[in-house]
Amino acid sequence: MKQRKSTCHLPEELVPAINYAKFADGNPVIVIFNDTDSITHYNDTLGHPSKSYNLNSERCFYNKASYQKDIVNNSKHLRTVTLNYSFKQQDYLDAKNK
Repeated sequence: MKQRKSTCHLPEELVPAINYAKFADGNPVIVIFNDTDSITHYNDTLGHPSKSYNLNSERCFYNKASYQKDIVNNSKHLRTVTLNYSFKQQDYLDAKNK
C-alpha cells in the first residue's frame, strides 16, 4: 500500500500538540482508490454518509492514533518528528463496500 509522509520541524514544547499530519488542514480529505472507490476523512465526530471516517475511527487522518510517530532528532531546542500513515487493505475495502 502507498504511504503518505509528513515531516514537521517544531520547537520541543509544541510537539505534544501535533495531532495529525500537516497536509490534513482540517477540511475533509477524500481518498480515491483505483479512480472509482473513495472514502472521506472528517475532522469531527459527527455521523456522515457512508464511505467516511471521522475522529472516532482509528483510520481517520485526523485521529492521532492513525499514525506511527517517530522522533528522528531530539536535541535541547529542536525535536524532529515523522508521522507515518500507512494505507491498509481495510481502507480500500471500506471505500469499496461501505
